[in-house]
Amino acid sequence: ISRWQRINKEVFEELEISIVYPNMDF
Repeated sequence: ISRWQRINKEVFEELEISIVYPNMDF
């Protein structure tokens, strides 16, 4: 479960970055 939470956290951070910086391509 901890591994899934870590993966989900990374995905959420990437999604948040794409929302905060929509003009940047990550």
